[in-house]
Amino acid sequence: MFPRLKNSGRVETSIRNQLDSQIEPQEQVKANVIRFKQMELSRLFNIAENFPAEALKNLFLEANITFHLILMKSSRTLLSHGFELREVTQDYEDCFRQISVSTGGHKTFSNKVVDAIKEAMLDKRVNIDVKVSSDQTEVIHLKQFSKQASSPITIANFKAQRKTIRFSLLNYQRTNIENKLTGIADVKITLFDENSNKVYEEANILSLVKQETHISIPFNQLERGSYFIIIQAVDKITNHSDVFSRQIKF
Repeated sequence: MFPRLKNSGRVETSIRNQLDSQIEPQEQVKANVIRFKQMELSRLFNIAENFPAEALKNLFLEANITFHLILMKSSRTLLSHGFELREVTQDYEDCFRQISVSTGGHKTFSNKVVDAIKEAMLDKRVNIDVKVSSDQTEVIHLKQFSKQASSPITIANFKAQRKTIRFSLLNYQRTNIENKLTGIADVKITLFDENSNKVYEEANILSLVKQETHISIPFNQLERGSYFIIIQAVDKITNHSDVFSRQIKF
């Protein structure tokens, strides 16, 4: 969670009023300087843009460390009239999810940290020693192979506007079902209101006949306001999964 100026907050409103003022040129210059500093701060806060995802993933692979991922819903609020908290988790989650898959780690979405850690500890891995008598034999192991494997199912291109959410499913496996390449995904969508009350939950098994699947769901029954959405997708063929979460506004 990173702070930014509220669009209708006191600071933003004051800057906008000064920029729109035609009476005090000095105040306009001052407001332009503040606006420039505001844009500079926004760029500095956007550290996810240059996040070294690939380097970090390779570091865990080379160190032979298993990475377990626990995703949690943030309930933090910022009591400020001029600032608000913005979620920039997607890039980080994608990176950490790739590391977890590549290193054979456990992934879960839960705010019950102790239970999640216990679940990860129960997910035991078997160590296998491989010995060969020939120097010309190449041994390929899981962590090495996973870097060459295709990406797991991915939730992408998310948008929320006009009380409708849209997103795409990518990278799922398809198999021959009744002479037609078809993928199968279990998709669950959950929405929480500003008070963390669950206002919507729906799970469906989808048949995916195209290489990419685009999904659009209206929420006309919901009132305007801020919500927290969680989308969980499980590829039923490979058992790979993806989780997407974000604060949204309708």
